[in-house]
Amino acid sequence: MNKQQMLNVLSKESGVSRADVDSVLNAFSKVVQTHVIGEDNVIRIGGLGSFKRRDRAARIGRNPHTGEPVSIPAKSSIAFKASTSKKNKS
Repeated sequence: MNKQQMLNVLSKESGVSRADVDSVLNAFSKVVQTHVIGEDNVIRIGGLGSFKRRDRAARIGRNPHTGEPVSIPAKSSIAFKASTSKKNKS
C-alpha cells in the first residue's frame, strides 16, 4: 500500500476529509522522526508497536565495481517493531 492508498482508506474509514488525514499523517511522520532520532529514542503506541532509533557504526565497505575500500559514515535510522498482539501467530 502506498501513501495515496493509505490516505484513501483512512479517509473512508474515519469519515474525515482526505486533506485532513494527509495533514495528520504528515505531522505523525514528522513527530516520529524528530523525537526518535533526536530526543526520546523510543515511541511506544499501545496495541500497535514501537518506533526505535537504530544507530549504525561507521565502517569500511567496498566499491562493487572497483573493489576499492570506501568509508561508510555512522548513521541513525528508525525501526518499527509490531506489538506482540499484532504479530501473526502460527
